[in-house]
Amino acid sequence: MIRLKTLITESTAPFDINAAKLWLSDVELLSINNFGGGKFKISWKNVDGDQRNYVGEAENTKIKTNVGGRELPAIVPHGYGTLTGPEIGTSTGYFANGRRDGFHKYKSSKKEGSGQYKNGKREGYHEFRRSDSDGMEFKGNLKNDEFDGYGEFKWKNGSWFKGNLKNGKYVNGVSYMASDQALYKGGWDANEEYDGYSEIKWKNGDTYKGNFENGLPNGYGV
Repeated sequence: MIRLKTLITESTAPFDINAAKLWLSDVELLSINNFGGGKFKISWKNVDGDQRNYVGEAENTKIKTNVGGRELPAIVPHGYGTLTGPEIGTSTGYFANGRRDGFHKYKSSKKEGSGQYKNGKREGYHEFRRSDSDGMEFKGNLKNDEFDGYGEFKWKNGSWFKGNLKNGKYVNGVSYMASDQALYKGGWDANEEYDGYSEIKWKNGDTYKGNFENGLPNGYGV
């Protein structure tokens, strides 16, 4: 079974434009341009040297830094706008206090999709497709940037999953593994191994119904 934990390898932290960081040594503020009407262009470099640009609505505020707790004036993305960068590609939608908050459409060299954000993290319904060799497609719910709730996956090789997820892992549902040509219906444990009463049906017509533990048949089964 494909481990879900290996699928979320990119943190959404690079999308976080926490204004306080613009005043710290790990981020270099390059420019702020005021277009009028509450719209700005803000450019900066992250600690990794990648340049990020934001164009859209922003607001003047004060932020508390970690340098003696001083409050300094800052302009942060707030409202509708577009964030771009070499790794993140383009993300267009709503921001609040410098973070993505609301519906966004995003596209990069790694994936393309859309969905809801809360305080800078994926929260709620999302649909996206990855451009790597696995070509994973997902539609369903996320919570605190992890798969959580009902979700559906598809992979290029023909494998798929439909069911419930929790904290980024399978809980129960139905899956088809193309490599084994087997349809599985049941549950998974914390290590994403088959667990509890389950049913498996292979393409050749063979079936198994019974209990699993640690991914292996355990106890009565037919």
